[in-house]
Amino acid sequence: MLANQISYGLHVYREKLLIEEIIKTDKSSLFTREPLHEVDLRIIQSITQGLKDKEIADNLHISVSTVRNHINKLFEELDVASRSQLISLYYKNKLHEILHEVKMENRSL
Repeated sequence: MLANQISYGLHVYREKLLIEEIIKTDKSSLFTREPLHEVDLRIIQSITQGLKDKEIADNLHISVSTVRNHINKLFEELDVASRSQLISLYYKNKLHEILHEVKMENRSL
């Protein structure tokens, strides 16, 4: 049990260091790219909440393979290689604010 806690703590610490390093070195901006589709934004938000592909699929009522396709497309479009990099870009570029705006627009429709 203690070994699992230590292992998990080390994993979280490494992810935090990776995200901090990405923020320091990555100068690209999401805002220079085409706007992301709402489903992509919801998938990114789900990833930042630590959800697995199956959980994301269940929440969005789509298949796991569709989620994986969206994630692969996002990785390619945003020039990232991991979920950690995606999370870093999400917060660095205030993508969470864009997601909130999209939700508000959809409610008014």
